[in-house]
Amino acid sequence: MDLFIIILNIIGFGLIGASGLMTKKWKWKLFFVGFILMASSTIYVNDKNSKLNSDNKAKQDTIIQLICRFDSIFQKLNAVTLDKFEIKNVITERQIKETKNLQVINITDSLKVGWRQVIKGKIVDISKKVYVIVHPMSIQGYWVQPNTTISSDGTWNCNAYIGRNTQDIGIEYEIMAIANPKIVLNEGDVLNSWPEAEWHSNVVTVIRK
Repeated sequence: MDLFIIILNIIGFGLIGASGLMTKKWKWKLFFVGFILMASSTIYVNDKNSKLNSDNKAKQDTIIQLICRFDSIFQKLNAVTLDKFEIKNVITERQIKETKNLQVINITDSLKVGWRQVIKGKIVDISKKVYVIVHPMSIQGYWVQPNTTISSDGTWNCNAYIGRNTQDIGIEYEIMAIANPKIVLNEGDVLNSWPEAEWHSNVVTVIRK
């Protein structure tokens, strides 16, 4: 019977978790079924371990705790799902706009490049600080490259490092330029993701030769 209770809990928790990813029509149905399964199993365990004279109170306390607990879980799942959807749309719209303000222009997707590669681009506002970020697609790190130089006509260039001198041959790298990052960046910094910035350029994927 104990194994059966464990299975009920697993199924119930799974249904509650899945409900946050469903449409409005189905999410409450899944949440309700999962809640009933977990409430039933919890009440059974409580019945088994509680004294007879405190049975009713224990049931009431358990149900109240479960309602509070799973309502909180459901709200968090709902919030995460909604946030991901909203962030995805915001980034898509922002990237279309920002690509016009800051561009990488001298390299294209699938271009084979050496260890050192000059990255060139354009920016509409030369007062902004431009950084180039290189991301080897085989690992998580995002490397901040040497300082860029910006000309009066808005063109800029950076002598970037693409991997290591005699290593990393054949690896794909993503390259992006950013303007006015929200955090202080220095050459050689390794980040966990593309940094937040006022503007982001197009992303270009190259291959080390």
